[in-house]
Amino acid sequence: CAGPAGVGKTLTAEVYSEIIQRPLYRVHSGQLGLNVAAMETALKDVLTRAQRWGAVMLIDEADVYIKRRDDNIAMNAVVGVFLRVLEYFNGLLFLTTNRVDDIDEAIVSRCIAMIRYEPPDSEARRRIWQVMLEQFALAIDDALLDELVALFPSASGRDIKGLAKLAAKFCSHKQVQPSAEVFRRCSIFRGMALDRPAQQPCSV
Repeated sequence: CAGPAGVGKTLTAEVYSEIIQRPLYRVHSGQLGLNVAAMETALKDVLTRAQRWGAVMLIDEADVYIKRRDDNIAMNAVVGVFLRVLEYFNGLLFLTTNRVDDIDEAIVSRCIAMIRYEPPDSEARRRIWQVMLEQFALAIDDALLDELVALFPSASGRDIKGLAKLAAKFCSHKQVQPSAEVFRRCSIFRGMALDRPAQQPCSV
């Protein structure tokens, strides 16, 4: 699963494991390390465990293990060991990466499918807002929903979920109704970019 942060790569593995009713074994690449010998041992251990449990295996942010090989001998060795260990894995494996165009060809050739994710467009953002607002019991009208879609044009699914959750807590604590101003305030604490209309030139 390849694409920018927050677009649903990890969620894909989570949903798939639920659909086929098998456990999900999630490991972050940082848990495996970069030392070749230690990484090989750790990777063998988690893959063996996943097979024993009949689990769907997910290695999150696997960029460093699937990066296209170049003149960096140390990193090439990491990718080579990763490939070799995977040859012996007889199970279902998801890998996520933010580096869509920097995946080694040997990795690509071994993938049954490579799913590319794009940032959500306005209609997709609207649907995500609807789901998250319902999840956090935030009742708003269509006009405010349209305003939120326009107000946060670069928001990912993860951004929207985090903002809706924070806004729900704010409204509950302050005993206020959700509004555009509430979401603007909460977005500051999420580090989210607002759509700022272009300034009109001053007349002289």
